[in-house]
Order: sequence, then structure tokens, then C-alpha cells
Amino acid sequence: MNYKLIFISSFLLISQSTQLFIDNPKLSTWMMENGEKFFNLSESILTKVQQSVLDNLQIIEKHNKEVSDFILGLNEFSDLDKKEFVKCYCKTVMPKQFLPDRPKLARAKALNNFTIDNLPESFSWKEHFERVKMQGKCGSCYAFSVTSMLEAMNKKKNSSWNYELSPQYILDCDSKNDGCDGGWPAESLMFLKYKSKNEAPTLENYPYIKKQKECKMTGFPKVKLNIDEVFEFKFRGDEKQMRLHLVNYGPLVITMHVNDDTGLFQNYKKGIFYEKECSNDCKIINHAMVLIGYGVTNDDEKKPYYLVLNSWGKSWGEEGYIRMAADRGNNCNVACFGVVAT
Repeated sequence: MNYKLIFISSFLLISQSTQLFIDNPKLSTWMMENGEKFFNLSESILTKVQQSVLDNLQIIEKHNKEVSDFILGLNEFSDLDKKEFVKCYCKTVMPKQFLPDRPKLARAKALNNFTIDNLPESFSWKEHFERVKMQGKCGSCYAFSVTSMLEAMNKKKNSSWNYELSPQYILDCDSKNDGCDGGWPAESLMFLKYKSKNEAPTLENYPYIKKQKECKMTGFPKVKLNIDEVFEFKFRGDEKQMRLHLVNYGPLVITMHVNDDTGLFQNYKKGIFYEKECSNDCKIINHAMVLIGYGVTNDDEKKPYYLVLNSWGKSWGEEGYIRMAADRGNNCNVACFGVVAT
């Protein structure tokens, strides 16, 4: 049965703008690529989907007509209203209390020995990242960013280490966080190091189901995580310090602000993302990702950017990654907080 064609037929039957969907190749392509997930939904929901897609397309086309360093495009999240999207996918929650300023960073073995004065113009840990993941409709970005960072950290230490860790295990068993209702990355790392005894199950042994369930900490094999120390940094907008810690200690789980008033981050396709309406107040945080590098554009302007791994699948952004503007006033709170395991 061709579910995509059935969905498109149903979609067009309830559409008040049928001709628009037929004539617009962007909308037609989007329906062909995303139709299956709407099969068997009610007419009222399909009507809402239609309106959200049209609203997002309006945001996209308006932005792309303007002079900007990035462009937008329809993706698998275009069926969601901009506020609904942030509510579903962006639930990083700041803790009531941060980790104390211990252990001292001096105890960590630096991977490099750069200083603020001799930082390279560009740097990347991307070779250690093999997977782009998809968190789905669950505020689990903190769990995905932590597992992705740990996978890369272990890959750096031992090239034969090749496991995909389970974010579901963190959702279910990290009692300091709130499952799909959000959490703080440092809390998850502390849970894995201490309560879970520096071990965790793989995704295969503890599958991801996009909702919190009863915790199980035994009854399946676990792999060693090799976490020596967990360090939490308060960069407070100091982007040079963030880059210094990135190059010397490894990929950082960072937190940021996704604006629910504009829909720009939701529909990001490629380029260097900068949003003037985005917050630079470090008290406003709602999303976690992994900072893996930075660089400058290959043109005369040499615009600086950060290379960041998201957990929204490959259809979003530059195959799951985003280049965020650097040195532009801590835009979207990209340089507020960071956490790393060594």
C-alpha cells in the first residue's frame, strides 16, 4: 500500500489551498518525503498540519528573500507550529544548583596545550563523530548530547571503541533530571559516572522509545565509559574561553536558546546561523547540543562560526549539523555553559 499517495490525497481533499500544494514543488516534495507519519490521522489534525506547513513556508520564503548568512528550508519538523516545536524538542532545564567548582581542571589531562594567545584559526573533532541522531518528540536533547559526546570522547581515547550509547537509559534512570520533560547535561554525566558506576548500556541493549519508562539498571550488558572527571564550565559569554576548552579538552556539550517566536532555528537549512532576536542572557536556556569545532568561511570575509552537532536527524540543517555565528555577542547563548568528560 502506498501510504504516501494516500496521505497526499487525504491532505489535498481537506486543503483549502489545494492548488497551492499541487503547484508548489517544495510542498509537493515535502508531502512525498513526510507523508507516511500522517497516515490514519483525523481530518482536524491534517488541517492543522497543512496550516503549519504553510506558515513555515511563509517564514522560509520571507527570510530567504532577505540578505542573510543562512537560508531556511522545509524539513520533517515543518508540520509543527513554531511554539509547539520548541515545546516538544527544546527542554534543557537549568539546575537549581550547579556542580561545585571541583574537581580542578588542572587534574585533567589536556589533549592539547593551546593558550588564548595561540588558538588555531579553525579546529574540529568531527572525525570522532560517526552518527547523527534523532531525539523525536521528547525533550531529551540533554541525554542525546551527553551520549554523543561520550562516544566521541571514548573514540579519541581508543579508536577501536565503537558503541552507540543509550539515551533511553538516561531518561529512565537519571533521577536528577525529568525524562522527556527536560534535564541538565552535567547531571546526566554525574549519574553515569557515579550511580551507574562508569558504565552504560548500548542503544541495541536498551532501545530508545521517545518516552520515559520504568528504570532498569541491571539485566543487560554495559560498556565501560572511561570517564575520569566531569567538568562544568560557566563561560558567561566568553567565546575565547569556550574555544580554548574545546581544543584542549575535547567536544563540549553546550546549552543555548532556541527562540520560539521566529521559527528560524526550526527551519534552518544551511549557512552561518545568526538571529538578532535570539537571547544573549545566560538565564534563558532551553536546548543542548555538542560543540565539536569552529572555523571561518572560505571567502574574503572569513566569517567565524561554530560547528555544532544537533539531535534532530539528518534532514535538519547541514545533515544534522549547524554552523552558528561566533564572536557576535554570545548569540543565542552559545557560550554560556559547557560540560565535558575527560
